[in-house]
Amino acid sequence: MSGMAWEPYDQGMKSLLLTHLLLSLAASAAVPLTGDISIRTTNQLTTANVKPGDSWVGHVAQDFIRDGEVLVKRGTPVTGIVMEVSTPKDKAPRASLSIKLLAVGADTVETNAHRAEGGLSGSRPMAKVTGWGATGAFFGTLLGGGKGALIGAGAGAGLGGLRSLSREKVDAVIPAETVLTFRIKEGASIQ
Repeated sequence: MSGMAWEPYDQGMKSLLLTHLLLSLAASAAVPLTGDISIRTTNQLTTANVKPGDSWVGHVAQDFIRDGEVLVKRGTPVTGIVMEVSTPKDKAPRASLSIKLLAVGADTVETNAHRAEGGLSGSRPMAKVTGWGATGAFFGTLLGGGKGALIGAGAGAGLGGLRSLSREKVDAVIPAETVLTFRIKEGASIQ
């Protein structure tokens, strides 16, 4: 009879010990995942089609190896988040796009951000600078001759440059299939 009184206690103790053992094994099996990892994006990200908080997907571009052991295989799916977006329509000097990696496979990670910036479109800004410079030189020649032409050309080129900077902004783009390197910070681990 005295053996029966202890039976629920023994079951609870066995359950607690088993849980502790399993948690200890899981903790010892976790391998810290830190360092640089190469990711290939799946689709194009641009300031025209994403906003902060949007997710993006890709996959590991090459095996992540530490001490000769493959910790993450090439092709493992990854997910990330869009952190910041400034469009050419904003008051920002250039369009920009900032993304981070959130998960490698089923494991959550903390990484640095990758930033892409837009620029000026092709040769159009240079054509505007040249065109405005020539226009300035023409009017400078009419108004004052040699010195006036030089001053007019400089002023016209300056105006052309300012106009092209203010009007010819293009979206920041991270093309599909781009390989990016993210640095995984301390604290992340993989099972």
